Amino acid sequence: MVSQEKEARLKYEKEEQERLEKQRIEREKWNLLEKKDLERRSEELEELALLECCFPEAEKQKREMRVLAQWKHYTECDGSPDPRIAQEMNTFISLWEEEKNETFEQVMEKSKLVLSLIEKLKLILLETPSCDLDKSTVLQYQGSILRLQELLSLKVNVATELLLRQASNLADLDTGNMEKIIKDENVTLYVWANLKKNPRYRTVKFSQTQVGFEIPRILATSNVALRLLHTPMTTSHPCSPLLSLRKNTGP
Repeated sequence: MVSQEKEARLKYEKEEQERLEKQRIEREKWNLLEKKDLERRSEELEELALLECCFPEAEKQKREMRVLAQWKHYTECDGSPDPRIAQEMNTFISLWEEEKNETFEQVMEKSKLVLSLIEKLKLILLETPSCDLDKSTVLQYQGSILRLQELLSLKVNVATELLLRQASNLADLDTGNMEKIIKDENVTLYVWANLKKNPRYRTVKFSQTQVGFEIPRILATSNVALRLLHTPMTTSHPCSPLLSLRKNTGP
C-alpha cells in the first residue's frame, strides 16, 4: 500500500514538473514574441515619425517642381499650350480639329505633343494634393484628357482612311495586296488591304517583320482592310482597339 502511494506521488510530481516546464517554455516563447512585437512597433513608430518629418519637405519640393515646370514651359516658348490653362487647351484642340486631310505621318508627329499633354495632365492630377485642386479644375483636366484622346483617335482613323484610298498605288509586287508600315518612337502602324481577293491567300506577314495574321476564308474574297497599331508598353496611347478589321460592302 505504501509502495503504491509512493509511486502515485512520484508520478504526480513528475507530471507536475513536466507541466511546469511546459508552462515555462510557453511563457518564454510568448515573452519572445511580445519582445519582437514591441521591437517591430518601435521601428514602425520611428519610420512613421521620420515620414511625418519628411512629408512637409516632400510637399514643398513637389510644389516647387510644379512651379518650376510651369516657368520652364513659359521660358521655352515652343508654341505648345499650357495644359493647366483651359483657354490654351481649347484653342489648341479647336485648331487641330480644323486641320483636314492630314497624312498618317503628320498625325503621328502631332501625336507626340498630344501624348505629352495627356501625360502632363495625368501627372498633375496624380501628384497635386487634393486640397490644392478644386472640383472644377479636376473636371477641366479630365475633360481636356478625354478631348485629346478622342481627337487623336479620330485623326488616326481619318488618316488611315486617306491611306486606304491610295491602296492600289501601295500594292505589294508579290501579293498584289496593299501593305504599308509607318513607325516612329511612339507607335507603329501596319495596314493591309485585300486587293486581289485570292481565297488561297489567307496568311499575311508584313515584309521584313515578324508581324502577321491569318484571315478567315470568308474574308479572303471580300473587300477588307486591316489596321494594327503597335505601341510600346511604356506608352499610353488612346487609339483603341489596337486591331481593327474593316469590310467594305461596296463594289
